[in-house]
Amino acid sequence: MQKLICRFISITSTVDKRMKARAQLKLRSTVLSAALFGLTSLALAAEDVTVTAAWARPTVRGQSVGGAYFDIRSERGATLTDLRSDAAASVQLHSMTRDGDIMRMRELATLPLPPGEVVHLAPSGTHAMLLDLRQPLRAGESIPLELTVADAQGRRRTLQVIVPIRTAAPVEHSR
Repeated sequence: MQKLICRFISITSTVDKRMKARAQLKLRSTVLSAALFGLTSLALAAEDVTVTAAWARPTVRGQSVGGAYFDIRSERGATLTDLRSDAAASVQLHSMTRDGDIMRMRELATLPLPPGEVVHLAPSGTHAMLLDLRQPLRAGESIPLELTVADAQGRRRTLQVIVPIRTAAPVEHSR
């Protein structure tokens, strides 16, 4: 009887070890899944801001400034805080308003991106002004544009946009 009890304890101990190992494996799997889900959520949050319909007008020889236009949307709301391009010494945000018969242009420090709304940057409106162009903008080519966006918590991220140079706005931009 004592042998039987010892054998039973031994079997129970082995079963307990296997069950414990399975439970630990299941726990690790659950933790890993949660971590991956968290990373996926972070990746989705990084895709909160989208830029579409980007384009720039060609310039002529000797012209030192140009304009870039695009649609930008933030699902949660953000602020466009900075623009840069290898094609120009500097890039500024500008707005244009009509004052009677006169169009007035002024530099904007930032551009609010309201949650879920598309903000249009277009000729004769808000646009990216490329200053001190390094070379003329030629139709059929493209330039890089780097946008820095800050979310409501002040976290910044950078978006890289390739801006095609064309004589007219893309169809999706001409609303």
